[in-house]
Amino acid sequence: MSSLVNCHVESGKMSNLSEPILIEPGTRVEDTFINGIFSYLSVEKNTHFNYFDKLGKRKDHGFLDQVEHVFFDAEGTLYIEKEGKSRKDFWANPTKERALEFFELEEGVGELLSKLKDRGLHVYVLSVHIEEILIHMLDMFGVLSEFEGVFVTTGKKDRVMAELLRSNETDPSTVLMVGDLPTHDIYPMRKLGVKGILIDREYNRHAWGPRIGKMLSLLKYWEINHNHQWICGLEN
Repeated sequence: MSSLVNCHVESGKMSNLSEPILIEPGTRVEDTFINGIFSYLSVEKNTHFNYFDKLGKRKDHGFLDQVEHVFFDAEGTLYIEKEGKSRKDFWANPTKERALEFFELEEGVGELLSKLKDRGLHVYVLSVHIEEILIHMLDMFGVLSEFEGVFVTTGKKDRVMAELLRSNETDPSTVLMVGDLPTHDIYPMRKLGVKGILIDREYNRHAWGPRIGKMLSLLKYWEINHNHQWICGLEN
């Protein structure tokens, strides 16, 4: 893969941009975009994608302008398996006691939640889980109090989201879902009009759509949308 070239973009103007971005199969987001900034990624084959429109504006510009409510998936998003541990082994015998042996909080989650709330955003959890275990885990990880609501289901998350939107008379364009599974966290929500962002994992790199390499990179969206200024990684 060729080396990265910095591209400074300010107020809709760009420089040093002559070729579309080339993303090769298996490339991690943070390997391609400086600081893990949002990307469209397809890893089934070499993919050329013009990241900017003809006016030089990023195609994710304004993506989160209306967002007021941010929902996070739990397993694989807020927390991940510890090294050498398997979620499959945990779910063979799920208990509160075993949970902390198998899982740990994803890096940057606590800081991200705090900063989102400082920006006036409302944050929630929406997960397929066992309620008692999930509440215990979030509490032990020290982030339970950061959420305005924790919604747990054994069925489909989009049905829960649809009911929340209806019962609270919430405009779906003001809602963002962050998760690791496209078929559970992104595609069904999109049909409801809810925005979605993937946290980059090896097992979801077949999916096409907005994603972040690290949890704290989610903040880049608001910085981009409100400051119209960023650094991007381009291949020459």
